Amino acid sequence: MIKRVARLEVVINDVLNLSRLDAMQEPPSLQPLDLNQVIGDALQGCCIGRAQEMGIDLEFFPEPDLPPMRGAQEHLANLISNLVVNALNYTPQGWV
Repeated sequence: MIKRVARLEVVINDVLNLSRLDAMQEPPSLQPLDLNQVIGDALQGCCIGRAQEMGIDLEFFPEPDLPPMRGAQEHLANLISNLVVNALNYTPQGWV
């Protein structure tokens, strides 16, 4: 039951995020970003603690030669968080 509620929460958040994007009058401003930093912040913000609670070792190895990219930091962070949370929700405890 708890897994179903968690999955429903993810789906609802995804739909809300899509609705927010559709409602935008103009596209988000793109700025130079360090993708390693965006990924690291996103994982630290929501995913690492959840993984530990589930008994899953979640590690991030930044790519040292990754060039900067242009993007909307908040949107990229949400995308990364959603992908990792979905992966965690469907990973059995203790699996890698």
